[in-house]
Amino acid sequence: MTRLRKTLAAALAPLAAILPAAAETPLVPYEVLARPAENVEIRRYGPRLVAETQADGSGDAFRRLFRYIDGANQAGGEIAMTAPVETSPAESAPSQKIAMTAPVETSSSGDRMTMRFFLPEGMTLEDAPRPTDPAVALREIAPRTEAALTFSGYYFVSGALERAPELREALANSGWTPSGEVTTYFYDPPWTLPWNRRNEVVVEVAPTPSG
Repeated sequence: MTRLRKTLAAALAPLAAILPAAAETPLVPYEVLARPAENVEIRRYGPRLVAETQADGSGDAFRRLFRYIDGANQAGGEIAMTAPVETSPAESAPSQKIAMTAPVETSSSGDRMTMRFFLPEGMTLEDAPRPTDPAVALREIAPRTEAALTFSGYYFVSGALERAPELREALANSGWTPSGEVTTYFYDPPWTLPWNRRNEVVVEVAPTPSG
């Protein structure tokens, strides 16, 4: 185990007693449009609301977002226990705990990392509570089509992104053209055994123009 992995594991270990098991975590819904290769799916996602943050490491980003869904929030109307919320400084506003949904999306640029928690289906920018932490932002992602390569094992972002060429190779001559940067989806708590983990590299795609 590398020093970085040990550091992250130690930082996230206290969350083991309070985070839901992977099997209990609701998944972001999507429709499978095609399977151009083994372990590769073309998916259509509807609109998604995310809480996102930038940090110098995944541990800091994860803890910041987890505090948001765990009650560091201002209630903005009725919010189901399965919905994440963000807090505002108003002392009179009650806080709520919100269940996580999977996956967690992570991308990196230089030394900075962007991490997103997907909020429960049905939550909107209008009814989601505002964050108290200015480093946490809410953002709506428009409906889009993505290609995802799924694999097991224990990966950090840099290692997972090394699988990106496999995804791009699978898309060659598949009728789908990738656009934008490849990102990563992680579905499991950090203590999940490597062979039971679900990881993905993902890229937005569009049908390849004919002719």
